[in-house]
Amino acid sequence: GRIGRVVERFRLRAVPIGLPDRTVADGIVAVGDVAGQVKPTSGGGIYYALLSAEIAATTLAEALEAGDVTAAGLAPYEERWRAALASEIRQGMRLRRLVEQLPESAIEQLHRLLGVPVLRRVLVSAAPSLDWHSSKLTRVLERLDRHRGAAPTSVR
Repeated sequence: GRIGRVVERFRLRAVPIGLPDRTVADGIVAVGDVAGQVKPTSGGGIYYALLSAEIAATTLAEALEAGDVTAAGLAPYEERWRAALASEIRQGMRLRRLVEQLPESAIEQLHRLLGVPVLRRVLVSAAPSLDWHSSKLTRVLERLDRHRGAAPTSVR
């Protein structure tokens, strides 16, 4: 295509983190950052956006075929993406709130723990997916619990 005009003014906004109330309206489907489809633990969102875009494309094709692009006709998108991602986003929000409440001393202790070779190996071996943080976090916590004795006394 051809660019019709140059945009000289633009606005910046923070990326929303957490689940929005709704992501469909008459003739509108929100996908990616604007729909809160972002990992609360990292701020990343490419994988979530691609997954949601595929769901949106399927839903839009169905809605267009049915001749119904109202909010009601697009509602399956909302249901489908939430079924795929809402639990992961909720768990990420819980972890984010927990970490945000940690005192500086606890964060320093976590950094020291990451310097312990056996714990570093545990973290790497428990990290099969960068896209699904909650399953990784569960595995890491389970393994850290089993290897607690490996941490120096000062950081236990």
